[in-house]
Amino acid sequence: MVGLVTTAAGKQVVPTFASVGLLGTNPIALAAPTRNEAPFLFDAATCSVAGNKIELARRIGSKLEPGWIANSEGVPIMEPVYVPEYPDGVPLHILPLGGTREQGSHKGYGLAMVTEILSSILAGSIPSMLASQSGEGAMHKHHFIAYNIEAFTSLDLFKDNMDRMLKMIIETKPAPGHERVIYPGLIEDEEEKIRRENGIPLHKEVIEWFGKMTNEEQIPNLEIL
Repeated sequence: MVGLVTTAAGKQVVPTFASVGLLGTNPIALAAPTRNEAPFLFDAATCSVAGNKIELARRIGSKLEPGWIANSEGVPIMEPVYVPEYPDGVPLHILPLGGTREQGSHKGYGLAMVTEILSSILAGSIPSMLASQSGEGAMHKHHFIAYNIEAFTSLDLFKDNMDRMLKMIIETKPAPGHERVIYPGLIEDEEEKIRRENGIPLHKEVIEWFGKMTNEEQIPNLEIL
């Protein structure tokens, strides 16, 4: 099978030319099987940066990159900046993928709308921007599709062609300053093997959170190496 998942959540992303957030980070994920190469696993927000990366930057005190967020009036911030504190009640304004209209933010904005339609309206729900106003409906909605490959083509042919495509990508000569060319899922596959062997690195705050949760539920705590 080929799996496709979209999620509509929240209203912290500012549509192109808008002054307030109306859409969520609205990620799109697709997974496709292979024969010998690492599976293709794509999972990305339709905004300029995932929300958890902004929270990580706030936690460690690092600056955000230009084009990641807008100010409280929706104007893109095009220089490195620490995570701002907006007025009370104003959520963080994350920009669509592309950052500005000139850099293609309308494409990220459009993809976020696609995600909202598939995850919300197609399921008979309402978009997050409306749910937050009326109090009706959940703020987080999901859309799942599983494509039966053999309804379209031979599974063996599909896997062989996936391998051929991905192999060509990773064997392509890299641009100056880069060690190799990769594709979505390759790094994760390599990292999974390392972590199965050596364990999963976690931030101390995450370990503390797990400790609190396991104590509350009276279940064994994480094994810390």
